[in-house]
Amino acid sequence: MDKSWINKPRLSQDYILGVKNFLDFAFGKLKVYVLKCPCNRCCLLKLKSREDIDGDLMCYGFLSSYTNWVLHGEDICVTGNTRVPYDIASVELDSTRTLLDDLFPDISTNNDGGYEAGSSENPMDTDRPSTASGSCKKGEGFDELLADYNQELYTGCTKFTKLSFILKLYHIKCMCGISDKGISMVLDLLKEAFTHAKLPDSFSDMKKVIRKLGLSYESIHACPNDCMLFWEADAKREICKVCEASRWKENISVKSTESGSENKKSKTPVKVLRYFPLKPRLQRLFMSSKTATHMKWHATSSNNDGKLRHPRDGRAWKEFDKKYPEFASDPRNVRLGLATDGFNPFGTMSSSYSIWPVILFPYNFPPWMAMKQTSMILSMVIPGKHMPGNDIDVYLQPLIKELKELWSDGIKTLDASTKQTFDMRAAIMWTISDFPGLGNLSGWNTALGHFKSYVRNRAKPEGSICEQYLADECVMFCSMYLNDIETRFNRYGRVDDRPLAQTSIRPNSELPFIFPNLGRFVGAGQVYTLNHVERQQAHRHILVNCQLLDPLREKYKSELWSKPSQQSKRSRANDIDREMHLNFAKWIKQKVEVNELDGITDDLRCLALGPSEKVVKYTAYNVNGFKFRTIERDADLKTQNSGVYVAAETMSYASSRDPNPITGTVAYYGNLVEVIELNYYEVFKVVLFKCKWADTRTERGYKMDAYDHHMVNFSRLLHTGDNAEDEPYILASQAKMVYYVADPCKEEWNYAVHIQPRDVYDMGDQNDSEQFDEAKAKIDQIGSDKFDSLVPPVTNGKTPEEEASAETEASVEAQEEVAAATEITNKLLDLGLLNILLGGTVTELNPVSQRSPFTLNRRFINTKIMEFTDSETQAPDDLPHLETNYNNPPALAPECKSFKWKIEVIDVDGNIEGKMMTSKDVWKMQNHQVIVHFDEDTGQPIGDSGGLLGSWLGQLSNDVHLLPINYTDWRLVSPHIKTRAWEVIQSKFRFDDPMMRKEYVMGALGSRCKDVKQRVWNDYKKSNLNETLRNRPDKIPEDQWSHLVHMRFTEKWKKTKIGKTPCRAEFFIETRKKQDGSFVCDEAKIRAEALTTLLSQNPQVTNNITASLDDEYSQVFGPERPGRVRCVGRGPTPSRLVKHSSAPRRQETENSELVVQLKAQVKALGDQVNGMSKFFQQILGTSTREQASAWAINFAAAFANIPNPPFVNIPNPPNPQEKDNGASG
Repeated sequence: MDKSWINKPRLSQDYILGVKNFLDFAFGKLKVYVLKCPCNRCCLLKLKSREDIDGDLMCYGFLSSYTNWVLHGEDICVTGNTRVPYDIASVELDSTRTLLDDLFPDISTNNDGGYEAGSSENPMDTDRPSTASGSCKKGEGFDELLADYNQELYTGCTKFTKLSFILKLYHIKCMCGISDKGISMVLDLLKEAFTHAKLPDSFSDMKKVIRKLGLSYESIHACPNDCMLFWEADAKREICKVCEASRWKENISVKSTESGSENKKSKTPVKVLRYFPLKPRLQRLFMSSKTATHMKWHATSSNNDGKLRHPRDGRAWKEFDKKYPEFASDPRNVRLGLATDGFNPFGTMSSSYSIWPVILFPYNFPPWMAMKQTSMILSMVIPGKHMPGNDIDVYLQPLIKELKELWSDGIKTLDASTKQTFDMRAAIMWTISDFPGLGNLSGWNTALGHFKSYVRNRAKPEGSICEQYLADECVMFCSMYLNDIETRFNRYGRVDDRPLAQTSIRPNSELPFIFPNLGRFVGAGQVYTLNHVERQQAHRHILVNCQLLDPLREKYKSELWSKPSQQSKRSRANDIDREMHLNFAKWIKQKVEVNELDGITDDLRCLALGPSEKVVKYTAYNVNGFKFRTIERDADLKTQNSGVYVAAETMSYASSRDPNPITGTVAYYGNLVEVIELNYYEVFKVVLFKCKWADTRTERGYKMDAYDHHMVNFSRLLHTGDNAEDEPYILASQAKMVYYVADPCKEEWNYAVHIQPRDVYDMGDQNDSEQFDEAKAKIDQIGSDKFDSLVPPVTNGKTPEEEASAETEASVEAQEEVAAATEITNKLLDLGLLNILLGGTVTELNPVSQRSPFTLNRRFINTKIMEFTDSETQAPDDLPHLETNYNNPPALAPECKSFKWKIEVIDVDGNIEGKMMTSKDVWKMQNHQVIVHFDEDTGQPIGDSGGLLGSWLGQLSNDVHLLPINYTDWRLVSPHIKTRAWEVIQSKFRFDDPMMRKEYVMGALGSRCKDVKQRVWNDYKKSNLNETLRNRPDKIPEDQWSHLVHMRFTEKWKKTKIGKTPCRAEFFIETRKKQDGSFVCDEAKIRAEALTTLLSQNPQVTNNITASLDDEYSQVFGPERPGRVRCVGRGPTPSRLVKHSSAPRRQETENSELVVQLKAQVKALGDQVNGMSKFFQQILGTSTREQASAWAINFAAAFANIPNPPFVNIPNPPNPQEKDNGASG
């Protein structure tokens, strides 16, 4: 059968058809009503009906590792070419048979119940894993196991054999910690109740059967004083060759009362080291089909993001590979970690008894297996009662011997994944120990306290531990092959999110598969009645996430567009989106009630009717591996489980009149308020989370600190649920958990910490370049002609508004483009490429309201396809600026100044020397860094190092290859570009705390980049778009210039550049208002009223003034402090303000009415002074002394108490000559 559909998207036609064919085959051949469900959640553990399996496969996907459908009617090969039919009753037989095949690889069972020797292609000749009886020779111990395997538990039993029943019963004993006495009593009870069953005679007999499946350990006598081991050449010695102490305890003679003879007890050693041979245990990891593949994980899985998730990602592992390439050439060679620590087996602190187990961990395993208890290998148990101290090397001799042999020679081992033998080698990579043992080994503390539970015989704790571990080791290995029973490998974790079974009154409905039940309620629920707004909001979110309604959404949108309107096309599009968001549910209900839609199904009627207003409300819900609790339930607990996180593609609007919304991924952080189960009248049920969402659209509600930590402010809320268009609900399956830590320095701000569910490991995404290479290849297979219609056409000098208008008017072409985009989108979804384009996980496509924050918009998908087909990938390796030479200033930068700065330079060895350098010298500098000093109070660079940094950043900002000029907002520049720029800066400058200084330096760089863009625009812009496009600077790439020109010539950009620059007082007032015009707080209102009063008293002062030391803002808030000036952004300081604020203030003063009046008065006074001067010269130059004296008297009388005396009214003094002449006449 074709099985390629297993790994295809679940919504593709190939996958849906494959599921149908699989179920037809399985249920048609086996003629049963229930089968094991092969979905990713059930993992072949649960028996379910055909309908349940169909739903699970559509919701959770097909188990990718299940390629031989032996549990669903497909034949399997047991040995050679013999094929037998497989039925439901033989599941247990097959699992036990697989266990025997793995333990005895060159002895295989046949159909007649016998066995064949040497059936393996490459049988091992030597070094077979040892059993309790020693090395396993051909057929030894296998006859008894085979007899138990072929013996029915009772006559006519097809579910259990004697061997499989013993395995499960012993597994229950070990899993539940039942004592030997307890399991013996259970066994006696079973024998008494079921006399016809072929059960073991006693627990001891059952234990012997288990021992045949497991391994053993060796008992090695040790010197009482830890001097030596009585081992190998010294095995027959009676006394220690170092201290001459006897290896035996003192013999106790017992005198017989009848014969009078003395009977001596057998010799008992003083100390016994229990050693578990390493070779057979490592061999078994490869011989088992359950673990062989995992032993090569470290080499077969890739690490694309460079994060340290496994020891193989670290430097030590890589250096080891370089030093020993022959060992590293075979990924099957084993890397081990060794851990040891002492513990008190009796659990009482008063006792000084100390036992030291030595544990080995195979690091070949993936991280979710390597450090688990199921993977650890007990190497030895060093006996007490005193710790070995520095004599631990005496006890490690057997292990060291084996490790030397495994390093130099290796051992022949069968790899079950390839059915071939190889020479397995091993090496110790790390040791882990407690601090008291730090001098003996090295490393850190590790907890081994679970061995305490093994102590059943307090008189012999070491032997009790070893016997119990041996049984656990055997049963744990065998449990990997057991079915229909809880084991350490398949048991559920602490959070049980298994969904409860639900029934539907309409079995054929598709809605339960579209909205599957993915979690489990915790505790009892309460019936609650939704009000009209709550019901409308919850129902709307269900409709938004239902792909069955996609055609109806398009139909409703077409009806809205067909209605006449006087609005502009852009404004109308926004209103239509809002109309669809609010009234789509009402429209579909009306259409269904009057039967105006074609093909109305029962599911459509159910959705149109809407949910019941009666819901069940809960306070806790387990889903996605998390246990969510409402914030009210969390209030009295020390733990926090109410934080919710959702990442959604959202159309963001700057305001209700914004004609150019931006699509992007928005992170939403909230607190869980309610958990409700929405009931669509028993057809299907959906669990929704109602949350209190922080406003993550603005920096008032969400921001990231210098260390890239997420910070949210819950005093700024979004989608509170008060308004009808709010979206407070999300599907429970969409939620991820975070917890919040209050910022001790910033009130109302919290750090959001993302967490992973238990036993879920984030192994990183596939390499971006590899993804896009694969995507491009598949797109080529589809046909590039289909993508041409999605590429934005050449503008030919038209503005984006004109292009949008032309596209809307050509309705036929627009519909064809939408159809083509939809076809390509669906094709990409089928091929699994949509996740690559969107950078996330996509399970459904919904062309829904652009205002809904938790939906995926098809317009966004088409935009992403356009970007992808235009070869504008975001992979860092594809950015052209990575090859830029940073040993010379950028070509666009002005000539470097020759001014030299006195700074300190540090080399790679840490040597520091003082130098005089220019900014041009910094570009030429290699393997050295300029040390930048910062002021601790202001956080700004100081001294010559700060000046040099600023000068050099000004040069760097001109590198248009590293820092393109075609961006709208520095905050929206790609993180890859900023990261690369920061790396370039750090290659030239040394910062005391790079993470702390990064925010300031990158902000300063952004300001300089803005200046560069403005300078270039002022130098090269023309009167219209086409002329400006042709006037491109030679050193700026054509694509950047084209994008910048089109952006600057849009109507939106022109509107933002019209009007005066607000002063600080106006800026404060406007930015402290909400959308409804009210102020954000009472303090802001009081300050704004004071500023408004001052502005009204002197309205002319606010004309194009940004800041000054005596403006209205300073009068209300006080003078500026050292550092930045408030309400003017980055850069200006009080000193700069004093130096540069006089000119604009002078210009401002010249334009005021008061100054005009003063100027007029000064001019009049000047004229009067000039007239007086001329008058004095005339009088003094022609008058006699007597005339001047008489004039002065008249002048004083005329000017007495007159503020502005007119010179015309001053009487002329009499002329003495005229007086004399008149007298004489």
